[in-house]
Amino acid sequence: MESKVENPLGQINISANAIANIVTNATLRCPGVVAMSSKSFTEEIANLLRVESPSKGVEVNISGDKVDVNVYVVVSYGTNIPELAEIIASSVKTDLEKYTGLTVSSINVSVVGIA
Repeated sequence: MESKVENPLGQINISANAIANIVTNATLRCPGVVAMSSKSFTEEIANLLRVESPSKGVEVNISGDKVDVNVYVVVSYGTNIPELAEIIASSVKTDLEKYTGLTVSSINVSVVGIA
């Protein structure tokens, strides 16, 4: 899936993988995030057998010029989780809108572990 944006000179295509990379970078910059994670423990075990994907821990759904994002993270012990989730969502929204021009419809942050 990708986003297609028309401009006077032609078309710009942004892949879901490129968007996931932006989301990953924005998330990992947030203090308190230890790592990106898969949705479940069984997926995490399966990932141990594969090369790490730069879009691990991110699901992207693109619909026209709008994007919905699910982020799965491991946070450090003692972190205020609701506050960190808000920081992550704000960082992701800012970066996606700045770098892609897409409108962010929703960002769901799931904490799947504490380290």
